[in-house]
Amino acid sequence: PSKRQTMCSTATLAVVTLHVVAALCLSSYANAFSPASSQNSPAVTQPLFTRNLGYIKDPTTVLSSTTANNGRQAAHPTQLNALNVSPAAWSAIGHVIGGASGALIVAPATKSGGWYEKIDLPSWVPPNGLFAPVWTTLYACMGVAAARVYKLSNGGLSSAPMILWAVHYALNLAWAPAFFGKQMLRLAQAINIALISTLLPIIVMYYRLDRLSAYLLVPYLVWTTFATILNGAICRRNPTSKDGINDAKFQSKLIQVQKDAAAYADSW
Repeated sequence: PSKRQTMCSTATLAVVTLHVVAALCLSSYANAFSPASSQNSPAVTQPLFTRNLGYIKDPTTVLSSTTANNGRQAAHPTQLNALNVSPAAWSAIGHVIGGASGALIVAPATKSGGWYEKIDLPSWVPPNGLFAPVWTTLYACMGVAAARVYKLSNGGLSSAPMILWAVHYALNLAWAPAFFGKQMLRLAQAINIALISTLLPIIVMYYRLDRLSAYLLVPYLVWTTFATILNGAICRRNPTSKDGINDAKFQSKLIQVQKDAAAYADSW
């Protein structure tokens, strides 16, 4: 097979792997995260976990609902307390929309004829079509994890996990403007290092509160580590001069000059 076919196969495998990891995390929810009962304490009613990523603290609400409505069949337990899914759903949507805002900067650079394909890239760079589905999945997982930790942490948005996550997410959103918008390859690499440095303690904090939330960030950690390695390779292949100029900036400015010249010619 050609090098491009091999790259596409590898990219497809990476996407499938990320989805499988997320599915395994979600499927292990009921067994892995039910509160452990104490052997020395009296029996305590355990939360009833549902498939909507939320939980009902009082299972008697399920029992009472089954006898409601004059004996008519009540809703399926997974449909009860539906508001519990709303924070996670809205958080996931918000994270995805925030991440997608970078597409306005990424798309012009990565399209056919853009500066990204004109610079020296490693042979193992993923195809451009891989980034959208991977990042959509990762941002959704981030949103669900953040919503769950927000619900469980003392202090809400002012808690340490939420404050550190806000800083981390801001760094995440800053990467695309630095790399694709301003072609500041070394600054983007520094942001990548900061992302990993903040993500590791975040995962530890999340794990102490809710293991599923920590597991949901593992694929993101793997992808960010790969992105950092790739960013470093691009920096080495496209060194920046003392004046702050690299091949990425040169190609970007050259494309802009060509567009301006074409527009000027059309005006005559």
